[in-house]
Amino acid sequence: GLPVEPVRAQGLFNRLFDELRYDYRDRNRVRRYNAPGREWRTKRRIKQRSARTVRVKSPRYYTYKPDALITASLASLAEPTGGDVDQAFVASPFEEAREHLASFRIRTLPEVAAAIKAHYSEDPRFIWVTDGRPNAKASAALARLETADAFGLSSGDSVVDLPATGFGAAGGAESSTSLVEFEMDL
Repeated sequence: GLPVEPVRAQGLFNRLFDELRYDYRDRNRVRRYNAPGREWRTKRRIKQRSARTVRVKSPRYYTYKPDALITASLASLAEPTGGDVDQAFVASPFEEAREHLASFRIRTLPEVAAAIKAHYSEDPRFIWVTDGRPNAKASAALARLETADAFGLSSGDSVVDLPATGFGAAGGAESSTSLVEFEMDL
């Protein structure tokens, strides 16, 4: 008879990846074929062992806390600023209305209250009132506050009422009080 070769029951993956494959006829070829793979596997194992472990922390949830409003007294602005008052000194409208600040309180942020006190202590003049009436700057600011809805704010949160009278009206004390309140509110 004819010589019969031994049966090889190897699949493609066994031929490609089986490290313990012995082919007695091609031992040297098999050794050369597996040698680079063994080095690569060894290097990969070393990398896996030396790889730094990364720890993932659980998420943190921060609770939003809005800024706290305070009720600030503006009584410190009611006191006159100058020590020696010259006889020729003509009082400004703000100086005349200053006494009404003794009982005035405003609800705002602490930083805003400090800024208002610092500004009017240094420069005791009206910003939003001229000649006993709201000026053009005040009208522009009020118009801008009315469009607060366009910027995602509530226009109802920033309502400032116009004063009813000016300094020339019959109720001088009432008008100066309303002008001071308007000035501080705006």
